[in-house]
Amino acid sequence: MSHARSVKPVSAALFVMATCLAYGPGLASAEPFRLVERRPDPHGSPRPFREAEHVPLRTSIYCELEATGPGGRLDPGSLSADLLKGGQHVARLLEPGRKFVAPATGWVQARSGRAGAALEKVDQLVVYIEPNTPLEPNTRYEVVVATEATDNSKPSKIRWSFTTEEAASLHRVPLAIEFAKKPVHWRGKFFSGICNVVFCTTDEQFGPTYALMDEARQEHPRAWSYQRDFWMTGFEYRLPGILAQRLPNIVRERETRRIVSLEQHVGGTLLKLEDFFGHEQYGIESDRPLSPDYHTGDEVLIADGISDARAKVIEVDDEARTVLVSKVDAPKDGWKVDYQGPLPTKENPDAPGLFPPGGCYLRKFAPHGTPCYYLGGSTRSGICSIASMADDCSSTSPMRRATWLATAAAGRRSRTTPSGTPWLRKWPAM
Repeated sequence: MSHARSVKPVSAALFVMATCLAYGPGLASAEPFRLVERRPDPHGSPRPFREAEHVPLRTSIYCELEATGPGGRLDPGSLSADLLKGGQHVARLLEPGRKFVAPATGWVQARSGRAGAALEKVDQLVVYIEPNTPLEPNTRYEVVVATEATDNSKPSKIRWSFTTEEAASLHRVPLAIEFAKKPVHWRGKFFSGICNVVFCTTDEQFGPTYALMDEARQEHPRAWSYQRDFWMTGFEYRLPGILAQRLPNIVRERETRRIVSLEQHVGGTLLKLEDFFGHEQYGIESDRPLSPDYHTGDEVLIADGISDARAKVIEVDDEARTVLVSKVDAPKDGWKVDYQGPLPTKENPDAPGLFPPGGCYLRKFAPHGTPCYYLGGSTRSGICSIASMADDCSSTSPMRRATWLATAAAGRRSRTTPSGTPWLRKWPAM
């Protein structure tokens, strides 16, 4: 017997009202915050999304509030949330001071960072609530978020609505099986691997997840046997957004240089170059001449993390540290040549290494450059030692050797948590 659900008419409206105090100059005359809205692809904001349908009865509530106006800030400690039904108070979910009222649980976080193509500074208040009480089926819910300005003016409100799924109902459905036909033997796998969303994950954040996975493997040894980490060649050269991604920064090309300036000259665009910040971590010598790396006719890539362009090398001047390329038109907002913040002087304990925030770079395109892997300050002999180990595997393909080298370099960038859980997990050989 199989079961399905029947539909019941929409019954009532339910309200979740959150109140928070915003403070900062210039906020009294304008909306002190706005609701950040991103389409669910797969995770959006708010959740449930505006006008979402068939929302599970035990859904959580999530939203991101962004301060508006000059100097705007949102105080996470001032937030309160109440549950209303048909205009009547049902339960208080959250009290000021980030105190959740049982059975509701959740968290409130203040975040600052940069977002958008222009990397504008933003301040956000992120709210997550688990009501821990099932909602009513086929009910339209409205979330009302309100805040008061510093001069106690009329509160501003933001609203969005969603509708829950229908109630469960059992009914019979026919099921016909043709036993005369040969059965299909499926040899695939469920839950056979994971894709990590960040590099250098912490035991505090992911420890409980890995513990559950290890528990499942006791009964199902092949479960979670494959892992794909964050893209291994990720280059962290933009300021982080609201969430730090901690890209691996495992590999650079020896020929890559930072572009100090771009000037339009007769016959092309002149690029003034220097060593990229942190090149020593990859065993790349300082002040290497340009002519061995860039040759007339080479195709190169100019990129700053927002805009990019390709060009052909026309002339190289080692003494002036310049490369003349075919004319490159500047993007609408110009090239982001300057660093987006101060250069780091101290490693992040969660993700070792020093990497610049922002900058514009020149890379080889065709032919491509020479990969150099993160060694964390090791000498050039370290490169030879890793490379020679890879060369010992003479039967491996160039792709597998490159992957092996990247894996070895990743191991040098990984750390172990106090509990002994490795942040970089091993995966089976290809």
